[in-house]
Amino acid sequence: MPSMQHVRKHTPVRRGTYQLLPLHHSPPDLNTHAKSSSRTCPPHLARSPAFRWSLIFVVISLTLVIWLLALDPSRVRFPNPYVPEAKRVPETKLLHGLNVTDDYSWLRDIDNDPDVTEYIDAENRYATFVLTPMRPLRKTIAGELRKWSKAVQVLPGRDAERSCEPQTPPPTRFFEYGSYLYWMQYPTGKKYPVYFRRSIVDSQPSSCACLGTSTARGTIVLDYNQLIPDSATYFAEGVFEPSLKHPNLIAFSYDLSGAENFRLFVMDLDKGLTSKGIGNTYYSARWGVGADDICLYYNVVDPIWGIPRKIFRSCVLPTDEESLLWPGKLVYIEQDVTKTTEVDSTSDGKYLYIKVVGQVTSENMLIKSSTSVFPQPRALFKRVEEIHYSVEHRQGQFYVLTNAGNAPNYQIIRLDAEAATKLQLTIEEALAGKGGLDVVTVVQHNRAEVIERMEVFETHLIAWVRTGGLRLFRIFSLSKSAKTLPGIRVGESTNVLTSAYSVFPGTISDMESRLLRRFDSPCLVFSNSSFRLPARIWAHDLRNDVTSLLVDQQVTGYDPSAYTEQRIWVPSLVDPTIQIPVSLIRRNDFTGPQPLVLKSYGAYGTYTDPVFSTGILPLLDRGITYAMCHPRGDGNLGPAWYQDGKYALKKNTLDDVGACLHGLIAAGFTARGQIAVFGRSAGGLIAGDVVNRYSWNGENTAHPDAIVKAVVAQVPFVDPVGDMTDETIPWTPFEYYEWGNPIKNVTIFDAMRDYSPYENIPNGKQPDQHAAFPALYVSTGLQDPRVGFWEPIKWVAKLRTSYSTRRQKELVLRVGTGGHFTTDPAEWLSFIVFHLIGDKSHS
Repeated sequence: MPSMQHVRKHTPVRRGTYQLLPLHHSPPDLNTHAKSSSRTCPPHLARSPAFRWSLIFVVISLTLVIWLLALDPSRVRFPNPYVPEAKRVPETKLLHGLNVTDDYSWLRDIDNDPDVTEYIDAENRYATFVLTPMRPLRKTIAGELRKWSKAVQVLPGRDAERSCEPQTPPPTRFFEYGSYLYWMQYPTGKKYPVYFRRSIVDSQPSSCACLGTSTARGTIVLDYNQLIPDSATYFAEGVFEPSLKHPNLIAFSYDLSGAENFRLFVMDLDKGLTSKGIGNTYYSARWGVGADDICLYYNVVDPIWGIPRKIFRSCVLPTDEESLLWPGKLVYIEQDVTKTTEVDSTSDGKYLYIKVVGQVTSENMLIKSSTSVFPQPRALFKRVEEIHYSVEHRQGQFYVLTNAGNAPNYQIIRLDAEAATKLQLTIEEALAGKGGLDVVTVVQHNRAEVIERMEVFETHLIAWVRTGGLRLFRIFSLSKSAKTLPGIRVGESTNVLTSAYSVFPGTISDMESRLLRRFDSPCLVFSNSSFRLPARIWAHDLRNDVTSLLVDQQVTGYDPSAYTEQRIWVPSLVDPTIQIPVSLIRRNDFTGPQPLVLKSYGAYGTYTDPVFSTGILPLLDRGITYAMCHPRGDGNLGPAWYQDGKYALKKNTLDDVGACLHGLIAAGFTARGQIAVFGRSAGGLIAGDVVNRYSWNGENTAHPDAIVKAVVAQVPFVDPVGDMTDETIPWTPFEYYEWGNPIKNVTIFDAMRDYSPYENIPNGKQPDQHAAFPALYVSTGLQDPRVGFWEPIKWVAKLRTSYSTRRQKELVLRVGTGGHFTTDPAEWLSFIVFHLIGDKSHS
């Protein structure tokens, strides 16, 4: 592990920062200095044969050690390094009449206190020592991950093979936009993606079965391999945004630090020019919608609040100047720091607007249409707290997806665009008929399913819905003879209660991602996969309702029939009438209770879907079952399910995970002491709660909640009280509508103190509680903008005071130089395997 930023080259044994305590130490030899008063060897000893043979012996021994280390580091036993112990610097806040003291808040001050860096380096050195016996296993798992990744084959689907002249391999990410088909691939031997395109006019297939297959004669439009320096250790793509009106202009951005600080560029393909990078941008950019509009709109992160509050505009210079862009001009700044901004446009390219988004509220501010410019951003419907709406446009009418009108599961309405723009109503007023606005309900509210996303094409409307926790889509014709289809369900089982699959629009794998579509396309592209089945890409022909398989992913050496996947429902331990879904996969040739890894998230109403990943095969092929708990706080079962796991009800999320643990044991899938739990980011709250409440280590087996043997917590959010009472931490005001405001609301404050993992670590001074902790692997990154690096670090520092001396080696902290999404899968997978089934280097 490389040394952290701001590292000092010396490492004192005692500095007040931390005390280095050896696991097994002896008292110092008080006569050391008396025995050796000279630093030089006497000449007569240097000439002594005995000395020479001793020197030769030392050289041979060191050579042997180095040789063994190169072959297998675990063969060499190093002296135990010292267990880091952070100094305690109490900082007290007075909240609601109570003094809340944090001994480790100083660990945030890395820029001013060198002790922070020294403690981080001590933890990283200790982690390296503790994980040394697992290195052969880690090396094996890393090899397996590489093998499975290379084994993925992308083949033409059966319908594409019969009907077309498919390219092998076809792309797995492609989309029609404007007059072009775009696709992205990783060429053989290349590290970064390359974007291609081909004119649809030249290659428009007559059948949807051939969409995405005619890519043989594509032109490269963006090759990241030509842009990213060889020294880069991290890469994340931000936006890829072609101009609909001027397809020679393409905007793109990327981040090389992990801090989600994207540099935004514009390419002019006709001129062969690329602009200078615009720094500090976020995930959103759109081109203007006018016929002559060559301006790019994008969101920028506020350096104080750490959120994207501002919208800027940069226009392409009319000349061939190398800079290509005019300096950015501020278009809008959101004054409410509990909201963020992004820029969007309707799929038909007629309206450009700013989306103001909060956890429970949204507003769309029109900037311009294809025929006019608004002097100031104008709200389509004025902002109302706890009302969300999104907008699309077709033939002079807005289509609006909203929870207004007592529709918590959302409804879709249609209204005249020009009239709605002029009236400046709230959406509730529009639904009530104020101003004479004619509002038509296109898709009614349904208590049995929630509308997750809306798409509007030239001839059809697509509603992506959730029912029974699973996603499907419904197709509505927008012609005069409108018909409503029941929706397409993708899954092998006809029983919605036991099905476990995922389906996504287009070729994206995240419902929050940018979805680029051709407005007048008759082909609806979507993909599906499951824990067991690799991804497939389909096209549904809106003209004749025929669905064709375009792309079929297969994995060489992987047999899906060797695994079983399913979804079970377990009862809440508090209220048995509440049933919690659990998706899982296991190998068929391992019977009876088996070791199991449980993953869970449980926040923000996030939809957690069972998708295929070769990353879990090293677990499955060692007989370890992989399961995903969907507790309240997730969005899988709708808004009410989400609401029951937020604010003061957050404890429901944690209790539901406990129910999943007990339920999996009761169903015979696993047993106490054979379970590991994985949680990252907000899911780290779950991991932290498991550490405090459900740990098993062989010495506390009598306790009914002694269940979990190992925990992996990546970038974990474990100190809600500390974070949410400090508005200087980025995103904190925004998060008030997810977790609540403990500064102003005593109920929220009390609830947070009750469920906070950081506040509820068992008292290590009581010997009988030493055994209550699991093996724990914690990771974080110095560039993380979402969960501050200091939060996991101070959690570990505090836990070290409760772990017993002999169990300190089961507490591991990795601090990297990256950000929120930087991870070492081979390391944490080997940690889980090692603690669940031992050093099984081979599956």
